[in-house]
Amino acid sequence: MTRVVLIAAAAVLVTSCSDHGHGVVSVAAVKRALRAAQLGPQQVKLVTTIETATRTPLPAVNFCAAEAVAVPSATSLDVDHGRAIVMVFESPQAADEWTPRAECAAKPFRVRNVIAVPIHGHLSRRLRQALRRLRRSA
Repeated sequence: MTRVVLIAAAAVLVTSCSDHGHGVVSVAAVKRALRAAQLGPQQVKLVTTIETATRTPLPAVNFCAAEAVAVPSATSLDVDHGRAIVMVFESPQAADEWTPRAECAAKPFRVRNVIAVPIHGHLSRRLRQALRRLRRSA
């Protein structure tokens, strides 16, 4: 009987120490935090167009934004009127596996499984504050 109680106690301890499910922020929670900060999150789609040789070339695509959309384990949100991309990954491990391309000079802001990347300039103060609030609630 003592052995069963010890095994059960060990199982509870292992489960409580496990990272699975703890600290992972959901897409819904991120959207709520962004709406509360009046940052208007929108889903992001990547559209590729082929231009003819007679047209003037399009401006260079931001590598951070293009790569963020292409990540299969993340939901990408367009935030703060196109100033940043926020990716919500399925797990902290999936977020840890993502690294920006060398062409992307922007420094990502991380909240475990949430990564915000500025498209141009820096992350706005409102976005950084919203993400910090998410970090505290995770």
